[in-house]
Amino acid sequence: MKKAPKKSKPRPSSPSVSALGAPVSDIEIFKIAGRLCAAQDLDVLLKEIGRVAEALTEAEASSLLLLDEDGQHLHFKTASGEKGQAVKRVTVPIDQGIAGWVARQWKPLLVPDVSRDERFLRKSDAESGFVTRSVLAVPMVMGDQLVGVCEVINKRVGDFSDQDRETLQNLANFAAVAIANAQIGSTTSSPTPSPS
Repeated sequence: MKKAPKKSKPRPSSPSVSALGAPVSDIEIFKIAGRLCAAQDLDVLLKEIGRVAEALTEAEASSLLLLDEDGQHLHFKTASGEKGQAVKRVTVPIDQGIAGWVARQWKPLLVPDVSRDERFLRKSDAESGFVTRSVLAVPMVMGDQLVGVCEVINKRVGDFSDQDRETLQNLANFAAVAIANAQIGSTTSSPTPSPS
């Protein structure tokens, strides 16, 4: 049985979330899913997924890593925050890091203190200058295919919760389908050479 949310001071709302920090209603999730599935441009879609992930979990930053065609590497396709551009140059072998662990296990992972977790790849922070304190990462899976990993970094207040994990996993499930659709759309909308 669902517990009623605790009463708290009103918080500012975002266009896609009625009250950050409160459990997200099914209606809000469906609205978000509708917007994601309607997106045709992959880069725009990925940025929107990251933005929504941050809003839903009250995170400082987010990143989306997509599985390369070789199935052995995760590539940062989008990373937000002030140091996001530097992180986008990083490729993660699937057998390394928090994202690699999530990709291999197909399970979410909440790391409240990355300094105490040997899976954390410090090279991302070293190359970007960003300071990661905590990470919540979930797999993006469509059917029996791993699409990538969605991460949120550094909860703004307090720690990431089981509710955050559930919310992010729900978003990632919709995101995986939307990403696959956008990828299919981009290949079918490419002009094909006319027969000679």
